[in-house]
Amino acid sequence: MASKTYLYAAGTLNYAAPETEQNKMTSESDVWSIGVIIIEVITGIHPFKGLTQKDTLSNISSGKYKPLPDYIQGELRIMLEGMISKDYTKRPTVKALLESETMQLVGMIEKSKEQKGFGQENEQMNKKVNELEMKVRSLEVEKEQEKQDKVKEQKRADIAEQEKVNALSEKDKLIVVKDITIAVKEQE
Repeated sequence: MASKTYLYAAGTLNYAAPETEQNKMTSESDVWSIGVIIIEVITGIHPFKGLTQKDTLSNISSGKYKPLPDYIQGELRIMLEGMISKDYTKRPTVKALLESETMQLVGMIEKSKEQKGFGQENEQMNKKVNELEMKVRSLEVEKEQEKQDKVKEQKRADIAEQEKVNALSEKDKLIVVKDITIAVKEQE
């Protein structure tokens, strides 16, 4: 059975939970680190930052953090303050965080973005399909036009040949018929 604590603390000290000093790491230690990172991302300032590295580590050990700005309110504020609590038993679990209203809202926003992205991808795909269908239709029309042009050209050639035959005198017609007959016999 796996232990609920890690054997050794690891990572950057500024993001290591207070209990790492005693090498007593739990999943709530990760919650603390994530809380610090989220606060730093939102505010641009590490919540335990001191004048020196030693001051920062002292603030982490004592649980002394800078007050969160007023623009962080409601459940988000409560969640973040709970995440960076010095006492790891008072921190929310990963499950509780994932089930929180804030995280559910973030999940809905992400799902909405995915659906919007899927809708845009679907729209782009439909556009490409329509473009390809138009190209196919255009090629079919072009091919049919070429076919009709060949038929017209053949008709013109037949008419021209017929006009030549009609223009021949009776004597010339007999010579042509005779030449054709000889050519046919030679082929047999």
